[in-house]
Amino acid sequence: MEVKICGITRVSDLKVAEKYGADYIGFINVKRSPRFVNIEKIKHLLSHLKNKNKAVLVLEPKTVKEVIDKYKQTGIKNIQLHSLSPKDIENLKEYDLRIIRAIGISNNISKKLKNEIIKFSKLCDALLLDYKLKGKTGGTGIEIPFNLAKKASKIAKNANKNLKVYIAGGMSPEKVKSKQNIFKMFFDGVDFNSSLESSPGIKIHKKIIEAINSAKKC
Repeated sequence: MEVKICGITRVSDLKVAEKYGADYIGFINVKRSPRFVNIEKIKHLLSHLKNKNKAVLVLEPKTVKEVIDKYKQTGIKNIQLHSLSPKDIENLKEYDLRIIRAIGISNNISKKLKNEIIKFSKLCDALLLDYKLKGKTGGTGIEIPFNLAKKASKIAKNANKNLKVYIAGGMSPEKVKSKQNIFKMFFDGVDFNSSLESSPGIKIHKKIIEAINSAKKC
């Protein structure tokens, strides 16, 4: 199973994540996040990443232009979007980007949300299922309901069998260990963030290693 360590703000955390086998390392360029890093700092962190293909740029842009500008500034081709419509994403197709669209889930999967999942599944390379709170997806540390995440994954995979589906939302090494069979059956990867921290943006190295090991056993 693929592993993403998200919310990286320090070189030391980045090095541990890469050394112990993280597939992706996420840099959050979303101002509402306590793990926000600006473009200059992202470039500095990137300079310490041996495999640049592991970098993921997390954005909540208002326009397609903003995505392209930040891609050109950083060179990061893995783009995780917490906004933009299916039409906007279609307009990104001419650029050689790998698009991961975050999908917010809280208490149910409405008909509207189901249709959104289907549309994004057909356009994107991957979906990231995360908890939605007060209209915003991601950064809550709240566990996504597994029954709904499984349902969303089925909907997405039926729409696009080549799609990768990742799960986020309060993920911890302990949760992954206790639900290994569910992870194997329904998800291609897991996104760890707040459960690995002593405070926002400050990762505990032992927990990074535990997280990677727990997911790689799935």
